[in-house]
Amino acid sequence: MGTGVGALVSIINLVFWVYGLVVIARVLLSWIRSPAVGSPLTPLWNFIYAATEPLLIPIRKALSGLMKGTPLDFSPLVLLLLLQVVRGIIIMVVAGPGRLF
Repeated sequence: MGTGVGALVSIINLVFWVYGLVVIARVLLSWIRSPAVGSPLTPLWNFIYAATEPLLIPIRKALSGLMKGTPLDFSPLVLLLLLQVVRGIIIMVVAGPGRLF
């Protein structure tokens, strides 16, 4: 594998890793009260929600029938698993099946 492909695989891994951290941050933020309007944390809070909500909504809808009556939201966990699957597929296409990690 050439250095260009290796660099591309590293970038793909980095992008998925960072997005995974954003999803985890979203989970942690859901456990605490949102910051007051005008707080310096408000833009970061809004960014995290805006970055994750478009992917979480369809997963939540798909899980709603299975998880009826459950107070826990498993959509972030499903999203993290799906991100790993998609990352693996993209890397297999780019670099071949021997380079998943």
